[in-house]
Amino acid sequence: MWNEPTPEEMNRLPRVLETCAIPLAERVIHQHYFLEKCDWYVVEYDPKARILFGYTALGKDLCGPGWGYIGFDMLRHLVTASGEEVGRNLYWEPKKAYEVDRIRAAYKRCREW
Repeated sequence: MWNEPTPEEMNRLPRVLETCAIPLAERVIHQHYFLEKCDWYVVEYDPKARILFGYTALGKDLCGPGWGYIGFDMLRHLVTASGEEVGRNLYWEPKKAYEVDRIRAAYKRCREW
């Protein structure tokens, strides 16, 4: 992974289940990771299990995976056949899920808030 967050940055994320009372559309996306046409949008983190909770969008499939858990170490070590690694968007500004274009497009086409 390039631009890997520091442990301090990860520890500033809300803990897994901490935001579960907030509707999905209103949850804040704190980090964005990407690889080719795949995106991972992070809401929460469990430092002990090293698991993220957030929204996954794979390729052009708007109706694909959606909300769920993501293994942080899986992201860290994911490499394509051509050697591309997952990157972290260093310019990402935290925003609510409904404000993220890719998530909003998936809900418009395939889901309901």
